[in-house]
Amino acid sequence: MAVAYGAGMWEAALLADGVAPADLYPLDLKRAHAKIEGFKEHIGAFWGGGAESQSLLLNGDVSMALIWNTRASLLEKDTDGDISFIWQDGIVGPGGIGVLKGNPGGKEAAMKYIAATQDPARQAMLFELMGNGPSNPAADALIAEENRRFNPMDPENLPKQVPLDTDWYEENYGSALDDYLKIISA
Repeated sequence: MAVAYGAGMWEAALLADGVAPADLYPLDLKRAHAKIEGFKEHIGAFWGGGAESQSLLLNGDVSMALIWNTRASLLEKDTDGDISFIWQDGIVGPGGIGVLKGNPGGKEAAMKYIAATQDPARQAMLFELMGNGPSNPAADALIAEENRRFNPMDPENLPKQVPLDTDWYEENYGSALDDYLKIISA
């Protein structure tokens, strides 16, 4: 099972084709697309949303998936480990908060909100409620020992993952996505 948008799919295809994590960027899109085309018939679904990815696994439609950690954590907990996940060669990408120019709440209020989201206690609470990995490393110490396995940013988990190269995505995502969608839609 794969995602219906490209971020992370190219990296997964290249890793599956033997490219070392340190050698992924710049992404060899021709090679990644050839790999995806070559095994497309074995992909049970290209999911478009988190709930769909969970359902495909829960219903037994697929036996493995590239899935968001928040959804994978829920599956592991809800199935008492019958469905589990690993961090090895996972793809870790940043989240972000943007402030629209001229927003009616004003710049000052928006900046206060953003600053508040960086509070370690709030990030630990967001992790507990939703599974989102904290961006502030100080939050890691606030996560209960029994839940650290589910934290993508935990010092034990993060080194096993491959970080997305956001500079590459800024320059290449649009055209790369067009080509990817043609492949998975054919």
